[in-house]
Amino acid sequence: MSEVSAGIAEPSRDAIEVWILPLEDLAGPLRSLDAATGLLSDQERAEALSGSGLGRNAHRLTARLALRLLIGRAFGPPFAHQSFIAGPHGKPSLAGLDGDFNVAHSGGTAVIGLGRVARIGVDVEEARVLKMSPVRIEALTGAARHVAPDAPLPEGADRAALQAWVRLEALAKADGLGIGRTLTRLGVWGSGHGRPPEGPGAGLDLSVFDLLTGPQVFAAVALPRGVPVPDLRVLPQSADALATLAAHRGAGGEFRR
Repeated sequence: MSEVSAGIAEPSRDAIEVWILPLEDLAGPLRSLDAATGLLSDQERAEALSGSGLGRNAHRLTARLALRLLIGRAFGPPFAHQSFIAGPHGKPSLAGLDGDFNVAHSGGTAVIGLGRVARIGVDVEEARVLKMSPVRIEALTGAARHVAPDAPLPEGADRAALQAWVRLEALAKADGLGIGRTLTRLGVWGSGHGRPPEGPGAGLDLSVFDLLTGPQVFAAVALPRGVPVPDLRVLPQSADALATLAAHRGAGGEFRR
């Protein structure tokens, strides 16, 4: 991955972006930009802070601020303030949007994917020790190999299981089916336990890609088949640079890792 560059090129209208967000570092700059420009309505700001746990609330707010900034940049300011519509399994959408978006966060890290594509799903997990049986890990990793047959899983049971999980969650979010139905379909749960569909990638109309985020973070993106994996980008960490980024409309840009 390349380092963050200083300039911002005018991007392609059809580009797909995936952004990684270090939430602690971005909290102050994004709140400053919000105070100056009103990224969120008072109601949406209050909703983001209404859950349990101060740290989780702060991270949720930071991720929502970044999501609104990037939606406005990619699709136009009206969409940045339009109310979200929840799908049958909870995935948010925006009426009339010529594209899709998705956000996930775990601990102090978030990932946002968006662009002019019919479906996109992302997921992220920070490294941790899992309390999971070897049988369940084998089922998860088998399904994950099925959906991304050309990408090896990392070594170590916990690391392999975390990368497997984000692949399957990203797929479920892009599909809009929810994780339960996806795990059942892939043989992780239910009557087909341990028997994913035959043949690598069989039965899927989405491609799943691992995102190279570093040794302590596991992430993946799911996109329609034929759409290439996008570069992983990182938001700048000053309010002025964020404002400059927001002013360059359309998906793309030069803030690459």
